[in-house]
Amino acid sequence: MSIVVDQPREHVLRIRLDAPEVRNAISQAMALELAQTIDRCAADPEHKVLVITGTDPAFCAGVDLRDISAGRRVSMHFFDVLAEFPKPVIGVINGVAATGGFELALACHIRIGSPLTAFVDRHAQLGMVAGGGMSARLVRLVGLGAALEITLSGRKIGADDALAMGLLNHVVDHHLLEQTALDLADSMAAIDGELSSIIIGLYRTNSELPLGEALKAERAVADQWRDSRDRSGALENFKALKERSN
Repeated sequence: MSIVVDQPREHVLRIRLDAPEVRNAISQAMALELAQTIDRCAADPEHKVLVITGTDPAFCAGVDLRDISAGRRVSMHFFDVLAEFPKPVIGVINGVAATGGFELALACHIRIGSPLTAFVDRHAQLGMVAGGGMSARLVRLVGLGAALEITLSGRKIGADDALAMGLLNHVVDHHLLEQTALDLADSMAAIDGELSSIIIGLYRTNSELPLGEALKAERAVADQWRDSRDRSGALENFKALKERSN
């Protein structure tokens, strides 16, 4: 097995890339395991949050060069699966995320790192055009100028710069990475699973719409959700939330 799958908290599924001898590079076998596991998580209502990380000291070094040298094409299907994933995906970026590993991190909804975290895109230096979403996702996070600099220079982005750019949501001490990610996953898993999926889909769609259209789409989804739910139940939820915040 090139990945380790466990359930560290109720409703939380965790995938750990486990090929430390190649810095968790993605082989053909690993890509297949990832796609199958992600598909199972999407279909299982017991799993409300997905966490993805790597075995220290790296997050993921990209595609396994042993497969490339052997002429084996590594499928990037799991990037598409993650792109349409209906549940929260937390990336625990525990070390360097390089090239395809950078793309894997970008496919996560939320990224948590430590001072050991770094991002680097070496597609251009390798004479390649990225095929796992780099040009689509990176520019949306950091803007055109920063994205082009990262890709064309191949320079490594450390944790502090990544946080300032929006590549990371949080930077914590390395020994706190797992606890921080699982606590965040717990809070997300407490949300109604159907509601969580609707919100993720709405944010994904609205990120590509003009503001006016996005506002209309939000109101339509909000009305549909409200009409499909018991209003008294919603009121009770509101009261309970207000009490907890006092």
